[in-house]
Amino acid sequence: RRLVACGAGAGLAAVYSVPISGALYTIEHILNWDMSLGALLPAIAASCVATLVTYPVVETDGLYHMPRYSKEWPSAGILIWALAIGPICGIAAALFLKVIRFARGFRPNGRFGATFTEIAVGQNAIVAVGDQEMRNATILRKTADRIFFKLDHDTKERSLSSEGWNMMEPHGARNWHILIGMPSAFLLLAVLSIRCPSLLGNGRALAEVAIHRLQHGHSVAALVSMLVCKVLVTVAAIASGVDGGTLTPSVAIGATLGAIVGQGWPETWPVGPIGEDEKAILASAAFLAPAMRSPVTALWLIVEFTAQGVFREELLALAQGDPSLIIQSKFAVGMLLPLATAVSAAMCVFDFVSRDVSVKESTPQDPPPAQRDIPMRQRSAGGSLAPFRCASDLDLGNEVVHMRQSLSLARQNSDEAALIELVSYPSEKGETRSLKDERMRLADIEEASVMQESPSAASVGSAAVELQQRETQTQPKDCSKLCLEGVTLMLLGRRGRSLRDPR
Repeated sequence: RRLVACGAGAGLAAVYSVPISGALYTIEHILNWDMSLGALLPAIAASCVATLVTYPVVETDGLYHMPRYSKEWPSAGILIWALAIGPICGIAAALFLKVIRFARGFRPNGRFGATFTEIAVGQNAIVAVGDQEMRNATILRKTADRIFFKLDHDTKERSLSSEGWNMMEPHGARNWHILIGMPSAFLLLAVLSIRCPSLLGNGRALAEVAIHRLQHGHSVAALVSMLVCKVLVTVAAIASGVDGGTLTPSVAIGATLGAIVGQGWPETWPVGPIGEDEKAILASAAFLAPAMRSPVTALWLIVEFTAQGVFREELLALAQGDPSLIIQSKFAVGMLLPLATAVSAAMCVFDFVSRDVSVKESTPQDPPPAQRDIPMRQRSAGGSLAPFRCASDLDLGNEVVHMRQSLSLARQNSDEAALIELVSYPSEKGETRSLKDERMRLADIEEASVMQESPSAASVGSAAVELQQRETQTQPKDCSKLCLEGVTLMLLGRRGRSLRDPR
């Protein structure tokens, strides 16, 4: 994961010549502020090396050319503007992300869905059998909660529950919707770009128009139409199946929004006038930060995009013993402070308006930093293992795999406490699951094991049968002990062999 993260950050640094932002993108956006040396040093090294490699062919004086405001102390007017535009951009970013999430729901997959509710009798589906084998399954019949099918080159009729079928990751026929959606999205872009050529590309052209509005001579109405069209074509492209991010489109949308709102900003205030490019740049940072959910990376991206930081010449002079140049630069406070103010205001409002809506895609949680690089076998030897529980009880596929691996490791380390903890499955309220729930779970595990032709299929079946036979004689309080017996029979047993260890 760290290698992939460093590659992503290095790619960003190389394309835009932003080494600091590339390293921050790796650490903050991908690794979620993993500040260990094993992550920090590779992230910095990869971004710096990538920037040096592309130095001869990539412009290094910023993407958006504007006066260097960072050498001046920030005025009261620019700070007030930052406080005002931040909340506006935070709300706009929340709405933008909500629209993007809605559009992603229309993205065509490689194949049509073939879940229990989507598949019909007589249709074919591709299912996962074993670790890597994909086989074709023909649906014979369905009931309210079970599906009956036959695999290709197999005369045996098989059946699974609805949860067990979905666990097999079924896929239907090839999805042809992308052949209509993607050309339609780009046809829309082509038509709109006849009147608004700045819509083409990744967003840099529109951001240039917004930052230098006075030079291009665009009216506020033209900016509004370009803003709406940019959002429309971005959403249409994502919904049609285009693989792409929203980083530079967010910069363009934020800068355009700032240029529009800035037209209503009173220039007669005693705090002094504000440049049109300053307004657009602060708005772009305030919009990009919540859109990326990475405020520090967004802030430094805008600093490096606009060349508003401390220059290399000033750092080299400081290294040679001449601090005068870096003192004259005022350490880039002239733009760092307004940018930080706008980003902070935007993030506060964004968190407030979106706290009831999940705006961050769920990612698997890593082990704690102290255990991240320790093999699972060593971690299990040091103490009991926490049970692997998925977000939903119906998501049995990963849970079965994790439980098998964990119990196998616990068996190898003779960790009886881990075995008990793994199979007790406490609920969110700390209650033990009912015997019926455990019996159904073992039945689903049995189905998955039969489909995957696991060596423990016979012991799985015997465990489930034994559990079912003893159901009427066992009280709910004995559920954990009974499940321990059943699951250990399943995982520790071998086909045709009995357990030597009575545990």
